[in-house]
Amino acid sequence: MSISKATKNMFKNTLLELSKRQPLHKITVKTIIDHTNTAKQTFYNHFKDKYDLINFVLLDFVENIENTHAMYTYEGIMATLNYCEANQNFFTTIARENYQNNFKEFYREWCENYYIKAFQQIFNDNIPNFLLVAISFYCYGAVGIFIDWIKDDMKTPKELIASTIVNCRPALIAKYLLLLTP
Repeated sequence: MSISKATKNMFKNTLLELSKRQPLHKITVKTIIDHTNTAKQTFYNHFKDKYDLINFVLLDFVENIENTHAMYTYEGIMATLNYCEANQNFFTTIARENYQNNFKEFYREWCENYYIKAFQQIFNDNIPNFLLVAISFYCYGAVGIFIDWIKDDMKTPKELIASTIVNCRPALIAKYLLLLTP
């Protein structure tokens, strides 16, 4: 891992830890710098502002899902839900408020692109329209349930959320995911 990535991860982890103790809107760049014992310029060498750091956290979150193929299986979805639960205050705030980006739209769009990219391997970039519609339909529902779970303070058992996301997957998507499962 590069020094730059390690430094970004340090700021990410600090933001996530701080968000467990105080509302995200009260966390300032100064607070983050004080907790990391770094210079102000170090933060600004990596991020424009706190919102840029928040976007980095979200991009790192979805990059981890992509790298582990977490959306393919119940266990992968559970790992994603466990991560969100471990960082509940951060995700609840992001889901309820519209910072610079709307998390629900960001995650839905990412989810659609995730499945499209996966199925491009099978269809050599010529995914049939019926499958594109099924992907869009599924992502709206799955992301909607996921965001509602977060907004409701994660009260519904995560096992129910994960099994619903898997079991309500259109048969077309499930069939092709079997071909992709590593």
